[in-house]
Amino acid sequence: AHRGAYPLIATALLAGLFVTLTFSSGQKAAEQRLARRLVFAWIAQNLVLLASTVYRHTMYLDAYGLTRWRLATIIWLALVAAGFVLTARRIVTGRSNGWLIRANAALVVAVLYASCFVNWTGIIAHHNATHCSERGGTGPSLDVGYLTALGTASLPALEAHLVALSRGNGPRSLHDVERAIERLRSTALDARSDWRTWTLRAMLVSDAR
Repeated sequence: AHRGAYPLIATALLAGLFVTLTFSSGQKAAEQRLARRLVFAWIAQNLVLLASTVYRHTMYLDAYGLTRWRLATIIWLALVAAGFVLTARRIVTGRSNGWLIRANAALVVAVLYASCFVNWTGIIAHHNATHCSERGGTGPSLDVGYLTALGTASLPALEAHLVALSRGNGPRSLHDVERAIERLRSTALDARSDWRTWTLRAMLVSDAR
């Protein structure tokens, strides 16, 4: 799943480099038209490959669940798509190469900054819990150990999963989830009581009991 994203990142960088080197102010109009068509064909081809990679990745997530690396792959693919769009816009609107570089840099910085405020662990835990086979989903059996290793942000998803399991599944599944919940609750309370490990998210998780 990851290998499908890496070549697309390389092709997006190649497209940006090609545009930067090709579309200069002193170039003849006829040469610019030919270069424009070639770049558009390059972008269209890679957008098809991008759509194929996204489709394959969604099937992979349905079969094996969500992890941090798989979630990062989704973000990378979105950045690649945005890079192609910005490249096409630079050609159509006749903007400068500096604008293309600044726009891509601003996009990367904005994504990194916004990612600091997103509860990625909670998203992963909620997705895996709601799509696992124990609850009739298309995913595999819930990896309780992995969610426990992710940290206390997965606690709400595990508690909701425990409620769903208590309506009809086996005692072993309940025991594993209950033990994971108790461990994460203890970790959250310890983190809240120590000022050196206190975080707002850990406080909210412990208050949500």
